[in-house]
Amino acid sequence: SASQATGIGSYTRFTGTVRILEVADTAVDNNDGSYIMQAKGKHTGGGGSADPAICLYLAKPVYGTDNMGNKVQVSFDIYREQINYRGGSGAAGREIVFLTNVVKDEQVEIELEVGFRADPDNAGQKTHYADAVIGGTAFDFIIPEPERGTQSKIRYGAYRVKGGRAQIRWTDTTQEKEEVN
Repeated sequence: SASQATGIGSYTRFTGTVRILEVADTAVDNNDGSYIMQAKGKHTGGGGSADPAICLYLAKPVYGTDNMGNKVQVSFDIYREQINYRGGSGAAGREIVFLTNVVKDEQVEIELEVGFRADPDNAGQKTHYADAVIGGTAFDFIIPEPERGTQSKIRYGAYRVKGGRAQIRWTDTTQEKEEVN
């Protein structure tokens, strides 16, 4: 469930263990891969989707060969597809940032927390953030235009599977939230 409050200290946090077995493989590199989770959150002032994605975590295939010489997915590069501005989409509205690589079928601990906290550089102001920990390494993202944010929300699973299929297994998932007005 989403955190509907925007006060400093409000957040929603998701944890789980993921195993990625395969992701979408298409004829076009830009369409390869599948999203495994995303930070979402509505905002004021319009622009973009009514329920916009803020940053999406994308697994793209890395190939090797099996013992028969066949091309197979052996690992996955994890990227954060992050907005450049509220409602951002497409090449101008989003940036894709490489985060890490995970081995096929390896159990990887993941945490994603989306919320509001005090801005350390601006007394009395707040930041809206989406902080991920993947396999023990932190990947923090400060969401643009925090004053426009009206909620913090997380989605996970396997989606955006173009031209193929994906197999992503989640276990031991938890969710908690705090709402401060």
